[in-house]
Amino acid sequence: MKLNVPFMALTVGTAVADFAYVGSFTNEIFVMDYDPASGSMTQVSSVDTGASNPSWLALHPSGDYLYAVSEDWAPGPGSVAAFSVDKATGDLTLINRVTSGGNSPVHMEVDAEGKYAVVSLLGEGTVGLFPLLGSQGIGDALDSEGGVGPHQTILDERSDGTSAIVCDMRSNEVRVHQVDFYNSTSAELNAPLASLQLEAGAGPRHSVLGPNGDFVYIANENGNTVTVASYDASTGALSAVQTIDTLREEDSFNPPLDPNGAYPQQMAASSIVLDPSGGYIMASNRDLRDLGGGLGRDTIAVYRINPADGTLELTQHMWTGGQFPRHVGFDPSGRFLHSGNQLSNSIVAFSFDADTGLLAPTGKEAAVPAGPTHVLFGTN
Repeated sequence: MKLNVPFMALTVGTAVADFAYVGSFTNEIFVMDYDPASGSMTQVSSVDTGASNPSWLALHPSGDYLYAVSEDWAPGPGSVAAFSVDKATGDLTLINRVTSGGNSPVHMEVDAEGKYAVVSLLGEGTVGLFPLLGSQGIGDALDSEGGVGPHQTILDERSDGTSAIVCDMRSNEVRVHQVDFYNSTSAELNAPLASLQLEAGAGPRHSVLGPNGDFVYIANENGNTVTVASYDASTGALSAVQTIDTLREEDSFNPPLDPNGAYPQQMAASSIVLDPSGGYIMASNRDLRDLGGGLGRDTIAVYRINPADGTLELTQHMWTGGQFPRHVGFDPSGRFLHSGNQLSNSIVAFSFDADTGLLAPTGKEAAVPAGPTHVLFGTN
């Protein structure tokens, strides 16, 4: 399909974050002052984006620009906005906003060179490509590739051509598309090279590439599982090698899966992340039963990666310290994992030991005015 084209991947190692940006289901993005020595953060400002539900954010590789989807479920298309970033204060200034080309954009990821972004539109059932224009903001979507209900698209840029790996939650399918970028007005998002059909009702929500890019780890929202799939970057071929539960045994009493992929369950997996050392996978679980009581069923599952075959072994369940962890992610140093607990309006920090793969509470908890949906770190 011809396109006229011009997530959370973090730089790890010596990078230092001074600010974090928090998406929400209000009109605002919250700006947090971040202490990389302790993992603590405090809100210093907010920006009214001028549109509802800036639920997912993405950063330009330079750190000079931030982009936000507007996850609007009202009839008609949502939008995608571009902001300039003041690295001294963390302040955001709106550059421009364009239509997302369809209903309810829920995720976006920027390529490594900052030339374009891929946006997943869950309500519309499409994935769109948008040109990134630097100080001129973001350009109109120039075309898209169809699906049923894509919830996330990540980019694999290691081979000669970039691949887009799409988690389509409503079709229970993971697809791999080739992305050919030509210039700021032309690119091509091809028909799927390959796809992986998952168990009916699994609901693939988010995925992450393994440390060597030979495996894709898929968080299944409705099934409360992680699927491990071998991945051939040259052909896009995916093959499931393992499916492992995300829940503690005492929380694993969901009713049978609904083949239509509705919400039959009492727990729901959400985000998935690779630790910066490349040895562990973390996946978060949200409790749909206990939306007001905080009974400790909202957890982060930690798995050790077998380097020989990519399979996972559960090593830990850690309570998130709050309710409904919609997103978990590492800071740029890789020393701290943060859980954005949507229903308790909090972001809780955990230290991470790369030698043991264990998370530990730090006692650092940041309050935000509205439930965090995504925590993104800026770099200086």
